[in-house]
Amino acid sequence: MTEQTVHNVESENRNSGQLQPMHSVWSYISGYFDGDGSVDVDARAHTLHWVLSFSDNWIEQVRWVKQLLEGEGITVGKSRRTGVGAWKVEVAGIESLKKMAAQMLNSGGLHKKKREIKLIIDYYIDKITGVEASEVLNREVREGIRIGKMRHFAIPYTYLQGMKRWANGSRSGGLLTDEVKRNLLKDHVELGLNGRELGVKYGVSRTTAWRVIRGFRDSIPQHSSHPM
Repeated sequence: MTEQTVHNVESENRNSGQLQPMHSVWSYISGYFDGDGSVDVDARAHTLHWVLSFSDNWIEQVRWVKQLLEGEGITVGKSRRTGVGAWKVEVAGIESLKKMAAQMLNSGGLHKKKREIKLIIDYYIDKITGVEASEVLNREVREGIRIGKMRHFAIPYTYLQGMKRWANGSRSGGLLTDEVKRNLLKDHVELGLNGRELGVKYGVSRTTAWRVIRGFRDSIPQHSSHPM
């Protein structure tokens, strides 16, 4: 299905007063994600950090999906190479993750990755803990639905419980290693994560995250406008 086809189908459905679920933008996005999308998750101090990504060997396809998502109000990171001859875009902001997951489920376009997407929603509405999420993902691996290694997250908290524990004992910027600071900056530049989202991901306060970003910006030499 081409970009023009999606546009024409939606226009015809809107003119007739109906927008058929399987012909919507989200149905296209969901179908593409079911085949070429990925659900990635990492454990932080007290919470899980999720990332939804699309990859393709043709960059124009990736750019188009990025455009579709941004048109639906989703914050998407920059297109970048995967290192294996393909291109990738990622969605990592919590609000964008929740909206994207809900829209894909409602579209009816998911099949293979439906359980993984529902897992994201269940985690953020505090229905499951990090430990329970890892059990579901491991079951997907054992059943041959998900490719990857078995994961064991020692996080017996729901998202809200983990956030409360983080708020009661967040680390200061001085305790962040140089490697963590580099990764934090990379996520800010490539994924577009803001201070609050970076704080959640790395277990620090929003102020600490912005302090790391400002420190990097201040370290960049300012070019003089005066001639040598």
